[in-house]
Amino acid sequence: DLDKRGMGGLWNVGKAAPAPPALAILSYEPTGTAADAKTVCWVGKGIVYDTGGLSMKGKLDMPSMKRDMGGSAAILGAFQAAIKIGVPYRLHALLCLAENSVDSVAMRPDDVIRLMSGKTVEV
Repeated sequence: DLDKRGMGGLWNVGKAAPAPPALAILSYEPTGTAADAKTVCWVGKGIVYDTGGLSMKGKLDMPSMKRDMGGSAAILGAFQAAIKIGVPYRLHALLCLAENSVDSVAMRPDDVIRLMSGKTVEV
């Protein structure tokens, strides 16, 4: 559970949606990779639909929110392509996935949430 793991940012953005938020971790290590081989990690934002939560976005701003998952989509495509061409190093992809929805448990304006780093952020 993201909340129990201290991932307050991702958890709070997606906790009001019917499907819970998730952190997908993909890893690739080529056969025979040396212990000291290079490691690369890519991170992509995947907010599949960003309504703005209780700070609802206006009608003209909503259609483009379907594209707020473009970062994760691009990372997933690049990860697949990198494996297909046989990159010679370890590769990881972190996909932060959530739907910023409206519900009684949605984060509210002025809420303060704690991030995994320990820092707090006012919404």
